[in-house]
Amino acid sequence: MGARIVLAMSLLVGFYLLAIGIVAGLIALIVVLVFSGYPTGSAVPVAIFADAMIVVVAVAFGLSLRERVWPAGVALTEADAPELWNLLRGLAFRAEVRPPDQIRSD
Repeated sequence: MGARIVLAMSLLVGFYLLAIGIVAGLIALIVVLVFSGYPTGSAVPVAIFADAMIVVVAVAFGLSLRERVWPAGVALTEADAPELWNLLRGLAFRAEVRPPDQIRSD
């Protein structure tokens, strides 16, 4: 189970590092173009900057959506559905995973 945690964390961190790398690379490309004598009024640096801002906005929008997600349904406590909780604990034990923290029903 430890390998799954490492993989999940690597993918999570890797996504943001990739986005930061893309933005940094595009901005570095703009700097190189400007300082190498490329015409600053050209559309190329503007287009590259626009691409970098698209990545920034997409990541920021994705982060803002994460905070608005609320679990749907009514929470079922162990007193409400003891058989269901026992069934899920047994399944979690057999699958060698952590049992659920909560159960929700529509």
